[in-house]
Amino acid sequence: MTEQKKHILFIGHEATLTGAPILLLNLLGLIKDDYHFSIILKRGGTLEQSFKQLSSTIILKGENYSKSKNIILFVFERCSFFIKQLSLIPLFFKADIIFSNTICNGRLLKRFNFFKRPTIVYVHELESMLKYFNLKNDTTLSLQLAKILLCPSKKVLENLRNNHQVNSSKLKLFPYYFKSDQFQFTSSQKIDYRNAFLEKWNIPTTAKLVCGMGMVSERKGTDLFVSVAKQVFGVNENIYFVWIGDFSEEEISKKIELEYHSKKYPDRLVFTGKLPYATTNLLPFDLFFLSSKEDPYPLVVLEAALQNVPSLCYEKSGGIVEFIGYDAGFIIDSLESNVISNKIIEILKDDEQLTSIALRCKEKVLELHSNANNISNQFNDVITSVLK
Repeated sequence: MTEQKKHILFIGHEATLTGAPILLLNLLGLIKDDYHFSIILKRGGTLEQSFKQLSSTIILKGENYSKSKNIILFVFERCSFFIKQLSLIPLFFKADIIFSNTICNGRLLKRFNFFKRPTIVYVHELESMLKYFNLKNDTTLSLQLAKILLCPSKKVLENLRNNHQVNSSKLKLFPYYFKSDQFQFTSSQKIDYRNAFLEKWNIPTTAKLVCGMGMVSERKGTDLFVSVAKQVFGVNENIYFVWIGDFSEEEISKKIELEYHSKKYPDRLVFTGKLPYATTNLLPFDLFFLSSKEDPYPLVVLEAALQNVPSLCYEKSGGIVEFIGYDAGFIIDSLESNVISNKIIEILKDDEQLTSIALRCKEKVLELHSNANNISNQFNDVITSVLK
């Protein structure tokens, strides 16, 4: 850009190893030479240093904010939170544009709206999460204050238009971005990662591996994943199911954790717990099963594709069906465990088809989500339009 660089204030909700923060880091890395920017994170986490390496970063709440039962610490945390919010005033003042990386920052946007800066909100959420964040009015405020709402999928865009009466002129599709060099590996490396995983979990080398990922929860459909696994085990002895992710405080998660650790599940169902984030975590697998009943445009399916692992998803789960289409994975129209289990067995019987679709998955994600010039140009267009 030849003109004076604009200053963008990016606001994220946290610095955890989850989709929205990772994608924000990717976007910031892409545009860092074209814009000045500062960063606000409502809550800290594992990725704090990654954000700080890109620009000055203020973290309003520590990772363990509100978790202590000590009344003195409780009061101290809230005083600190208030003082840190005062320190945001210069950031909002000098910003040309505000970019909120989630719908859940509505109250913070409202608090500093007296600066009247044009605001972009990147909506990574579908209806259930929009309702959840609106318990404190964040969704409504974000929708009201945004000049432009970016959406990663048509499903997200249509939900905002149809269920929240957002004018189409405010809505724009904007793709997620990945640096492709983060996912470079050879076929022999894929075999090595697979063999190491099989050895670690005492799985036969002939096994077919189906993976699920995320916090063990109802929203991620872990109960469906378990139910499907049990159905498959009754028919095929060579398919193993692996869930990568920690247990949550939900009742359903506690039940699954208790049953798993008390050996009530077959040995062919493995819960790894939380693993350190790596762009090779999904290399060992043959198929990714997205068991979520609602997911706007899940990062994990794209990362699986970059590791030559195709995905199976429910046709009404959300935006990822737009990526999978007819050529880059598998879509099923039922949430019945027996129907899904039969589909998985069918998919894993055809090695040639699986290999062909895995290659197409990677090609497609590179086309749509790793073209730096294309996505950078789209971002520049958004900035130009919001300043009009």
